[in-house]
Amino acid sequence: FLATTEIDKNRVVHWLLQHLNVIFIDKSSMDLNALRQCNKALKSGRTLVIFPEGTRFHEGMMEDIKNGASLLILRNRVQVLPVYLDKKVRPFRVTHVDVGEPIPVEDLWEKGTNAEACEELNERMRETYRRMIQESQARREKKKKGGKADADRDTVA
Repeated sequence: FLATTEIDKNRVVHWLLQHLNVIFIDKSSMDLNALRQCNKALKSGRTLVIFPEGTRFHEGMMEDIKNGASLLILRNRVQVLPVYLDKKVRPFRVTHVDVGEPIPVEDLWEKGTNAEACEELNERMRETYRRMIQESQARREKKKKGGKADADRDTVA
C-alpha cells in the first residue's frame, strides 16, 4: 500500500504499517524516496495498492486523479486492476468492494511517461470508476427493491 505520512504519527500504527510493507509518501512535496520504493516493489513483481486521488475515500466520482499512479503504471509497464469501495472503511461496518476488469494500458506504454500519456490513462481510470460507481449504485438500488440474490453476486463485503 502507498500511504501518506500523515497516518504515520502514532508509534503503534507506524510499527504495524511498517510490518505490512506500507510505503509512506509525503504528499506535501515530490517524495523521490517513496517513488523509488514504489518502482522497486513493482519491478520485483509485487502488487502495489494506490489510491489515485491521493486519499482512501473521497465523496464523488473519482474526478481528481493525480498523475503519480499513471506515472508508476507507465514507467513500470504494469497492469491496472481497478477496485472501488462504496464508502469509507470503518470497523464493524459493511463496505462493498467491487473489482473491475483490468484497464487496457499496453498501447500507452509505447507513448512513454509524458504528460499526454498520463492524462490519457487518468481519463481511462476516471471512465472506469464512473462505470463502476454507476453499477454499484444500481446493484444497491436493486437490492433495496428485493433483488438481493442478483445484487450480491459480484460484490465482496
